[in-house]
Amino acid sequence: MKVNSVNPVIGQYSKIRSDAVWQRQYQAQAMDEVELSPEARLFTEAFSAARRSLQQNDAEQTVRVNEIMEQMRSGDYRVEIRDICDKLLS
Repeated sequence: MKVNSVNPVIGQYSKIRSDAVWQRQYQAQAMDEVELSPEARLFTEAFSAARRSLQQNDAEQTVRVNEIMEQMRSGDYRVEIRDICDKLLS
């Protein structure tokens, strides 16, 4: 390939380089902004409270399950038939 003049190549390179500098400056200045509606804030607070409650209940439930498992291993776990019937009928 024969290249008669380098000036068009240098001109194109300079344009690409100046465009890249401008884009970097523009991107540094541009900032995204998000604003939540009152309903979204309320939902976020409720969801966080529910998550904390589940985590707390999970620890309590784990303790209770371990107690029941130990009672089952030792043969001391008893279930009242009345309790089963109440749960089935409710």
